Parts: sequence; C-alpha cells; structure tokens
Amino acid sequence: MHKLLDIEFLARAPEVEVEFDVSPTGDRVAFTDNRTGRFEVYLLDLETRAIRQLTDHGRGATCPCFSPDGEHVLYAQDHDGDERWDFHLVHLATGRSRCVLEQRVAGYPTASWSPDGRSLLITSARDGRFTLHRCDVETGALTPLTRHAFNDERGVYSPDGRWIAFDAHTVGQDRGIFVIAPDGSGLRALPLSDAADPQWSPDGRFLLFHSMRESEDVGVFELATGQVRWLAEGRWDEWGAAWSPDGQHVLYLENEDGAHSVCVVHVASGERIARIAPEDGVIERARFARGGRSVVFEFSNHRTPNSLWEYRLDTHACEQITPPLEGAQDAPFIAPYYVRYESADGLTVPAIVYPSRQAGRDAGAILLIHGGPTWAYHNFWHPAAQHFAQMGYTVIGPNYRGSTGYGRAYQNANRYDIGRGDVLDCIAGVEWLLNEGMASRDKIGVTGASQGGYMTMMCLTKYPDYWAAGSSLIGFFNYFTEFEAEREDLRYWDLQNMGDPSKPEDAERYRDRSPIFFIDRVTAPVQLIAGRTDPRCPAAETEQVYRALRSRGIPAEMILYENEGHGFSKVENRIDAYRRRAEFFAQHLG
Repeated sequence: MHKLLDIEFLARAPEVEVEFDVSPTGDRVAFTDNRTGRFEVYLLDLETRAIRQLTDHGRGATCPCFSPDGEHVLYAQDHDGDERWDFHLVHLATGRSRCVLEQRVAGYPTASWSPDGRSLLITSARDGRFTLHRCDVETGALTPLTRHAFNDERGVYSPDGRWIAFDAHTVGQDRGIFVIAPDGSGLRALPLSDAADPQWSPDGRFLLFHSMRESEDVGVFELATGQVRWLAEGRWDEWGAAWSPDGQHVLYLENEDGAHSVCVVHVASGERIARIAPEDGVIERARFARGGRSVVFEFSNHRTPNSLWEYRLDTHACEQITPPLEGAQDAPFIAPYYVRYESADGLTVPAIVYPSRQAGRDAGAILLIHGGPTWAYHNFWHPAAQHFAQMGYTVIGPNYRGSTGYGRAYQNANRYDIGRGDVLDCIAGVEWLLNEGMASRDKIGVTGASQGGYMTMMCLTKYPDYWAAGSSLIGFFNYFTEFEAEREDLRYWDLQNMGDPSKPEDAERYRDRSPIFFIDRVTAPVQLIAGRTDPRCPAAETEQVYRALRSRGIPAEMILYENEGHGFSKVENRIDAYRRRAEFFAQHLG
C-alpha cells in the first residue's frame, strides 16, 4: 500500500500556521507548526536555517509576535479549543516564559505591540462584544478603547505611538477602518468603503489597506489629505499587503483564479518589481525580511503542506525554509483542477475537482463543502480531499455563492439567502459530475466542516435523493439555538446576514434554513463529528440533531472529542476523525 492511501501519513504531515512574524532586525522568523502533534512556537534563523523550539506546553500555541526590541515573542494559547485566549511572553535569550494575560472570555488570538513595548492591542469580548482593548504588558490590566456599535477585529499602533488604526465588522459583510488615540478618544471612521487590515507606513503618514470594491484592491490612504492611491486594482483579488522597512516598497497577495502569488511594487512609481510563486498553489501571508532584501511567505498546494519559503529579491532565488514532507517528493499525488458550471438559477459557480483514477459512471464521488462561508477551496494542502481521491472517489469542492476570491457581488450573493442559493450551487456541482460521467448517481456522499457541516445537513434534508451517505463535521443545525449559544462576533454576523430571529419575517427564514426541522426527509446514513469545547458551533448542536435522527430511526453515529474545539488541533484526533470518516464512506459508497 502506498503511503497516500494511509490517511495517517497525510494527516500527520507537519503544517505551518499562517500567522508568522519577522523580527525587527529582519533576520529571524517566529512561526508555529505541529510537527510534535501540537502547534508550538519555533524560531528560525534566516542565515543559518537553524530552527529552535520555543514552547513545549502540549496545549497548542498560535500567532507569535516579536516585541519591538526583538528580545521576546508573544503568543496566544487557549484551553482545548475554547478560543478563550491567554497571552504568554517568552524571553528568547533565556527561554523563560510568563503569562501576560489570562482570559476566560472569547477573543481573537492576534495582538500587536505599542512602539515602546509597554502595551498590547488585543480584541476581547470581556464587555459582551468584540472590543479593542489595551493590555499592560507588566500587569495584564485591560482597558477597553472603543464604544461603538460594531465588532472590532485588529488594531495597530502608529510608529510614533500617537494613534491606533483598527478595522471592524460594520454592516452586512463589510468592514471599516477607524483611527483613535491610545486613550480611546477622537474616534473617526476613514472614508473608505469595505476596507480592512490597516498597516502604517514607517513614517506614519500613510495607511496601507485592502478594500472590496468590485474586487479586492490594495490602496494607500494619506491621513493628512484623505487621498487614496490604488496600488493594485483589476480583475483579480489583491490583499494581505505589507510595507518594506524603508517604506519604498509594498508587497501584496494576488489570487488569479485560484493561483496565488506575492507581488512587490515600488510605491512611488507603481512599478511591479517581482511576482513570486514557487508553483501553482496558495499563499496566505507574506512579509519583508533581511531589511527588505527578501520576502518570507507561507505556501502550500496539493503535494506541499503549509510551509515557509523565502524569495531573495536580489538573486531571485526561491526556496523552502521549513523542512519538506519526508517521503512525498516522488509520491503520486492527484492534482486538482478548476471547473465552472451553471447553478439552477443561472449563476456561474467555480469549483475545484480532485479526479479519481477510477472516475467513471460506476464510481463513487464526494461533494466536499467548504466552511466560512467567506472562504474558498483552492489548490492548497488538503489531506482529506487527497485521501478521498486516492481511495477512488472523485471529489468536487464548489466555491458556492458567498465564497471569497470572485469579487464583491459574488461574495455578497448569499446575504439573507444562506442555506438556499448556496445549497443549489452544491447540488449543481453533483449534477455536473453526473453529466460528465464521473460518478454513479447511487454512490455519492456529502461532507464538510463548520459552515460546510451545516450545509451537509441542508443537502441531506432538502435534497435527500442525491446521497448514499453524509458526514457533517463541527456544524450547526438549528439557527435559533445556534444564534443563542454562538460566539458574540458570529451572532453579530448572523444578524447582518440572516436577520434578527425575534422578527417574524426573519424567524421564518431561520426556520426554513435549519435542517433540524426537516430531519424526516433524511434517507441516507449520517455521521456527526464535533468538539466538546467548540465556541462557534457548540457540541449541543450536534447532540440535538443526533437525537432527532435516532428518534426517527435514521442510521446515525456521533463522535465527540472532549478536548477539541472548532477543528482538530491534536494530531491523534485529526487522524481518528479522518480515518473514521473515510471508513464511513467506504462502507456506504463502496
């Protein structure tokens, strides 16, 4: 048996998390990966390529961030997936660490430093909603900075420490950028439409940002004049921008129909001086290093797990700087490709397809539904999709309406329509497979995680005749109970995109889009997988739908991981979940 037929080989592959950081001197990178089976923080020397492990708690760590003097690394750690983040500081010279802030409320794991290193900006739900706070590094004391109607995301100090720029979820799926003083006074919204991710220029005169216009574009806002200059605009989405240390250049990410690259431009002239991509794949984050002479970025594709790479701007050399997956260099990975098809209402839907070598009219297939919903499937490292294809199932992953990467209109096309139009897009993907002669109608399974887990149950209830089996991971199934129990920022998102369940007209939509009320229609066996500490899709949602299925005599199994949250951070749980899902489909699809 080849290793690729063993899900443990694929699921155990070490992966680098997206949120890495480059040291102030530009010669070191702090990152997290799960080579030990848990996500821990590591330090990489760019000159020697030596890697040193900084944490060994066995509980997982994320979002490392260098202090302004480069002597410490800050990181976040939750409690078995509950996303109630504590912040810890490790001293690089001695390896000693201490807890800066212990929280028992929801928040985000990202933080940013004040220029003097005395305080942090974090987003915490301590006040009942997601609010930007200042945290004293010595005492851990928290001070809320904003009192507006929106949900704050991430803030950054200006280089002189006089101002803070932050973004917040405003209306619908839009975000806005705001500027305040460090004491919370002088709040003002910048006149930018659906803008996010502000980054101060080294001289503090400009803010780099990206804005969803017809597509995602990168611009520079001059604070003194209010003028905007667009550095990247066009057909494709551009985002993830960052300044060079001298402020002369900017990098940003570009998604050209699913293929990502890093673009480097000269700010004054607008000239593009580099376009970086090792090969077809996905890049999620990039930063300048070595004083602006190189770019470090995170990359993956169907045969390369999430890893760190460096591109030297002077020599144009590009190489992977974290260890490659051992034993995979010559492995027969199945390469996915992109298709487009028409949904029931005429909308064109993009999708990614992993073609099984056994594809045909008598073969099995799996509809793989992504989460988010503001996310998308592209050619990134996806152990489950690769394993399904190696098992003999053709896999199709629709980028249904609401997905990112296809412009503003497409991303917003699911507003007040979640659980209807997006499900139609998924069903149309199955019809495409059948029309192409790639699968048998009686050997089709459906699965997905998070929003994809929810949509899996919507497919099973609203379109029961399509499925031989369905496996839902970390989903929700009753919009009313989900709304009451979910994390505060997600509840705000639901209010903006599904309506207020206390209003009769919105309550009817909530009911129609809740699969719990249509369980009688399910005809296929169902597998349910969840984490006990999940704050996004609480385990009670899975238990609720499991009871409903069993009470109606529908074959169902439930797997709950007591020490997991929204996903599988522990490698043994990830292997177990993927293995049991593969066995479930093998039993019911053949």
